[in-house]
Amino acid sequence: MNLGAPHLHLILNHAPLYFALIGAVLLAIDARYPTRVMRMTAYALLIAGAFAAIATFATGTLAEERLEDLPGAAHAFLEPHEDAGRATLIACLLAGVAALTAALREARGAAPSAVLRTIAIVLAFAAFAIGGYAALLGGEIGHPEIRP
Repeated sequence: MNLGAPHLHLILNHAPLYFALIGAVLLAIDARYPTRVMRMTAYALLIAGAFAAIATFATGTLAEERLEDLPGAAHAFLEPHEDAGRATLIACLLAGVAALTAALREARGAAPSAVLRTIAIVLAFAAFAIGGYAALLGGEIGHPEIRP
């Protein structure tokens, strides 16, 4: 088994999306049925999603270096995928920062912040949506049968 950068990227690439989606859904549920455990779990997932996005983007950059020299590589699909991946990374990082800020505020004894929770929800859903588009573009790199 080849565990080079392309393989690691393929292993990691779904993690930020699922962390963002599950974290956003838990926070949305928490808005209606608030519990500290659910909120902190959601914040932890969004923070983990930010770290997973960093790892995914880093391995994607390394994977691109490996793929661009291969004959028949879909060069036209690499740059749009990288751009969408960068946007996903930014959205995941911003959602993670909002979650970390909210979690630290609450850990210091402040009341839960509805504003920070809402910001984290919006950013996490944005990360999921943009990441889904990045995944579509990434699929087109290795699967000519799904290309437009």
